[in-house]
Amino acid sequence: MKTNKCKVLVAVGLLCAVASAQAVEWWFHSAGQTYGDLNTASGYSATGGEATAWNDTYLYGGSAYSNDANGDLDLMSLAEVTIAGFVGPSYVVLSFPDLLTEQMATINTAELWWNVQSFMGTMTFDIRGLHIDDANWTESDSSWNEKDRSDDVLWHGDGAVTGSLTGNYGTATHTAGEGEWASVDLTSALEAYRNGDIGAIAFVPVDSGMTYATQFYSSEYATASLRPGLFVDYVVPEPGQTAAVLLTLSGAWIAYRRMRSGSKA
Repeated sequence: MKTNKCKVLVAVGLLCAVASAQAVEWWFHSAGQTYGDLNTASGYSATGGEATAWNDTYLYGGSAYSNDANGDLDLMSLAEVTIAGFVGPSYVVLSFPDLLTEQMATINTAELWWNVQSFMGTMTFDIRGLHIDDANWTESDSSWNEKDRSDDVLWHGDGAVTGSLTGNYGTATHTAGEGEWASVDLTSALEAYRNGDIGAIAFVPVDSGMTYATQFYSSEYATASLRPGLFVDYVVPEPGQTAAVLLTLSGAWIAYRRMRSGSKA
């Protein structure tokens, strides 16, 4: 009897295992993006890239220009220092609206990869969440004027949205030089974003008192091979298998009950 029970339990475990599958994909801002260079640089391999809506923008603090929305520019700036007349620090803000509709049961790994345009020393930054009152915000809405590293400062400005920092999903140190690919682990942050805990992901430079800054190519950059890519390794239920698995499990349970009844007779 114990042998039969074990067989049923093993069958159930196998059926549960085949009800889901692993997927590995690159996600890009536009269909013209390429992923070959990213595969080579990252060491990951995916069968193809998928175009997806996302927002990438940066915001300056303490400057007359800080109300400008910078989402349509070729470069993203992450800085503790004054660059070209703009007073730092500057923050990078990201969101990936299309990923909210994807069936991702579990995110194993999520990494943002970017190509460095300029580099001014080792940059350390916190990966923060940003509460936003409008989940459908776009880059053109992100012209926050008042912004700060403190959680109690509301980011607001001429844009259509307001937000405030929340959560800390790790600290990253950026050391890649010009022309090199750099990565940021967004696994925890992307999980929080997909769960609706945050409306965007923000890179906030750690106040070091140094003149550190880096700029990288944005999703709007003309050369598609230099645009950033989001690599996601995740588990997703196989289409159409859920009902079949439940039906099979039900049959297995009935068979098990019958075996038990027969052994008692």
